[in-house]
Amino acid sequence: MLRLATTLLLAIPGLVLAAQPSVEAGEFELQLQVNAGDRQIRTEETAESPTTKTPPPRHVAELTHDQEVRVSWHAENTGEAKEFEDVLVHFFVVKEEKTGQIEVPKLTENVMYEGALTMDFKPHEKADWQFALTIPEPGSYLLRVETIGMLDKHGHEHYAAMDLIVK
Repeated sequence: MLRLATTLLLAIPGLVLAAQPSVEAGEFELQLQVNAGDRQIRTEETAESPTTKTPPPRHVAELTHDQEVRVSWHAENTGEAKEFEDVLVHFFVVKEEKTGQIEVPKLTENVMYEGALTMDFKPHEKADWQFALTIPEPGSYLLRVETIGMLDKHGHEHYAAMDLIVK
């Protein structure tokens, strides 16, 4: 497959500028949804990492331990022309020290659920995943779906996240 370099060179007399195009926030979307009993909680926007902005507060789903929860995530290339190749979509539930903490806990312990999917996303292509889980221990948990590997190619990663408070 022929690949073209995406660096844009502008020649102005006496000056040459080089610019790398960046992915606009709306070109790749991730969403999370949690169904617990008769409640439904959804993320509204895709966040980017790295960023200099403080992330907005996450949605919180309150559950009881051993309650079955249905989780789904959605990933979509919403752009018109750009293909995102070899995108790793990673999703997990991990215990966190406190609800709403900014740092993502290390995934070396206290991971309740984890999975991944790798695919190419042509314009308007999407992927969805649904699963059910129960969390046996009370505490705060981070539920997150994220891309891995887009930083080098596109300038940032994408993610959606929410907190689960298990009582």
